[in-house]
Amino acid sequence: MTSLNVSARDGGTAVGGDYRMIRVSLTGHGRWLWILIALASLLAAIVSHPDGSDWQRAYYLAPAVVALATGLAVGLAASPGAPDESIGSTVKKAPAIFAGVTALLVAVSWWGFSWVRHHGDLSVTEQFRQVASQPIGKEDRKEVTVLIPAQRPSLVIDFHFREHYSSQLCVPGAKLGVIAAGGTVEELKARTARIRLNPGVKSLGLTLTISADDGCKIDVDVSNAVLRNS
Repeated sequence: MTSLNVSARDGGTAVGGDYRMIRVSLTGHGRWLWILIALASLLAAIVSHPDGSDWQRAYYLAPAVVALATGLAVGLAASPGAPDESIGSTVKKAPAIFAGVTALLVAVSWWGFSWVRHHGDLSVTEQFRQVASQPIGKEDRKEVTVLIPAQRPSLVIDFHFREHYSSQLCVPGAKLGVIAAGGTVEELKARTARIRLNPGVKSLGLTLTISADDGCKIDVDVSNAVLRNS
């Protein structure tokens, strides 16, 4: 159980006196509650991280780490025998503030995690389906379907080219063509396509073509595909 002890020394009073003479401390096992809450938040965020851009982790891991630090400060400063001269002396004087900061940071962490799940980047590299893995030549077309598990405005796809025959040299001069059924190709730069998805689309059909020299055969694969909120 958590309890608050307030004492006034050297003429200090609880109301209207010298606030520096007021001492507030947490006692009992409840002082470790804040550490457990922050630690649970941190572990849950790490384990449940949605597939997408790694920079998104900062949205919820940063506040969770700071919450763990403030929760640890509250627990250690409230431990029996902790010296007043230690860094935790400040925490001892205002444990409710530090405990409140910990709770606020945990809330911010969970808000960030929720935002990432519903609005952040989401990898769909493993959601591509094709009838057969065949190379593409000058007159060929390759039909690919990608499943869209969550609603985002756009899909960015990075393609990888590989020579189908080791005796040829076709990749350096090859150009990719993309036709989308279920969206609009907004940008096609080098081997990256940005597609604006139609609202509510659950799957996207892609037709891939190659502009290359006669006789060239190129293997085209998806190296990375991310749903984005922009």
